[in-house]
Amino acid sequence: MSSNTPDNSRRRLLKMAATGALLAPFAKFTSQSAYAGGHEKKLELDNPQAKALQYVHVATESTSPLYKDGSICGNCIQWKGGDAEWGQCVLFAGVVVANAGWCSAWAKG
Repeated sequence: MSSNTPDNSRRRLLKMAATGALLAPFAKFTSQSAYAGGHEKKLELDNPQAKALQYVHVATESTSPLYKDGSICGNCIQWKGGDAEWGQCVLFAGVVVANAGWCSAWAKG
């Protein structure tokens, strides 16, 4: 007789679902710590997408007519880095941007 009866499969599924539900709230901490710890590559200014969006690491250094005082990556709706100095932006996959940075896609968060 197989140990993989429907009853055992159901129990295994329920255990995995319960474990996932218990660990899900901690996923936020692991992703933020990676950004805060500098484990991801920082967005380079010569990146084609960064150039297209007029991205700068320090917002006040922007020469774009679209820049408005006080707008930084850290207070943009796209920012996912919390209070970290460098964090994830939904516009730039696989890299982190400066909290104090700015780009032309800035939108009040």
